[in-house]
Formats: sequence, structure tokens, C-alpha cells
Amino acid sequence: MLREYWSQPNTKQLNIRIPPAAKRMIERLAKRKTVEVSTLVRMWVIDSMRREAAG
Repeated sequence: MLREYWSQPNTKQLNIRIPPAAKRMIERLAKRKTVEVSTLVRMWVIDSMRREAAG
């Protein structure tokens, strides 16, 4: 499953609703890591997918 993911371009979008405080927190974390918010969230999603696939 993850191998298939890595071979495909990022062309689909997923929109979620979160509280404003959560968005601010994610923005601060992304800035600290010098990445875009969407990149950071994508990294978290992929990490979670890896853990689910392994478990």
C-alpha cells in the first residue's frame, strides 16, 4: 500500500476541520521545522499509515 503511495504524485486533496487553536499550533510547529503546514500534516498522515500497516 505505501509503495503504491510513494510512486504517485500528490494530486488529490483532503480537507478537514479543526479548531482554530489546533491550526495555530500546527502552524507554529511547521514554522519551527521550516516546512509548510500541508507538508507537516502529510508527514504525520504517512507516519500514521506506516504504523497502522506495521501493526
